[in-house]
Amino acid sequence: MKIARYDAATLNFIDAVDVSAQNHEVSSIAYNPVDGLMYVTSFADGSKLFKYDPLSLEYSGQLALSTTVQELQGITFWQGAIWLNSDNLNATVRVELDGTVRQAVFTAGGGSYEGLSHTSDALLVFHDTTGSANGVIKQIRPYDIAGGGGIDLGGSTYLKTTGLSLRTSWTIGVSVVLDAKSANRALLSYDTDGSVSTANRATMAFRNSSDRFGFWNTTDSWLLDGGAAPSTATKYRMHAVQSTTASRKLYKDGAQAATQSGVTQKPTAGDTLYVGTENAVAAETLDGRIGFYYLRPSALSADWIAAEYSNLNAPASFYTVGSEEIL
Repeated sequence: MKIARYDAATLNFIDAVDVSAQNHEVSSIAYNPVDGLMYVTSFADGSKLFKYDPLSLEYSGQLALSTTVQELQGITFWQGAIWLNSDNLNATVRVELDGTVRQAVFTAGGGSYEGLSHTSDALLVFHDTTGSANGVIKQIRPYDIAGGGGIDLGGSTYLKTTGLSLRTSWTIGVSVVLDAKSANRALLSYDTDGSVSTANRATMAFRNSSDRFGFWNTTDSWLLDGGAAPSTATKYRMHAVQSTTASRKLYKDGAQAATQSGVTQKPTAGDTLYVGTENAVAAETLDGRIGFYYLRPSALSADWIAAEYSNLNAPASFYTVGSEEIL
C-alpha cells in the first residue's frame, strides 16, 4: 500500500509514501493533465479514485464514480476522459472527468486486464487473452477505419454485446479492414450468449475458400458477394439484412451484392451480437480492424444503406450547407 517514485532516466529509487492511512490498494496510477494530480485505483474498491499530489505525494481527496467498477487494474487519461480497466467486467471503460461512468469500449469475453496506457491516437490495453502469463496489447482507436482506426482484433479475441431482444427482421452493419485472409474470418454473428453450436447463428464473414464476403446460416448456407475478391489493408462497409423468412441480402460498400428469397428464420433465439467471431466457440476470429458496427432491429432499405455508406465513406461531400436565410 505504497506509491513509489523512480528516476525516469535511470530507474533509480527516489522515495515512497505509505497510503495505508487512506485504506486503499495501489493497482494503477495515472497523471491527470487537467488538474495536475495523480489518480490511483484500488483493486478492492471500485467506487472511487484516490488523488495525490505528484510532487509532495500528499493525499488530495477522492473522485466518486457514478457506478462502481470492480477490480480495477489500469487507468489512463486520454482525449478528455478517464479510461479504466476492469478485470471483473472483462472490459475497458470510459469515465468522464467528473466521475460519470459511460460504457465499455473494449471487451474480450475473458482473460485478465492487466494494464492500460495510450499513444497520441490509441488506447493500449494489456489483455491476457488466454488467461496465461503471456499477454497482448490491443490498440483501440476512434472509428477512423480509413486511417487505420477502429478496434484491432488480431485473430485471437473478440467482443460481444448481450441482453438483446430477438428480432425476426434485422440488419447488421460494420466497417472492416482485413489484415489476413488465410482462413474464414467472422465479422458479426447474431446468436445466443454462450452458444458453441452452428445451428442457430446467422453470420456475416469472409469465406476463405471462395475469397468473398458472405452471409451464412446452417440451413441456407452461404450468400456470397458476386463482385471482386476483397483485398487486405482495404476498408469495406458491409451489411447483412434478414427480412423474416421472405429474404436475406448482402451489401458491400452501399450496393447490394447478393439476395436470396424464401429463407430460414435465423436466429430462432438470439440475445447476443458477437463481433469478430462466430460465437462463444471463438472460431473463425477476425484478423483485422473493425469499427462502427451495429445490430439494427429492422430490415434497412437499399437507399438507407447506400446513404449510410456515402456518409461514412466521404462525409465532406455527403451534403452541403447553403447560405443563411433570415426570415
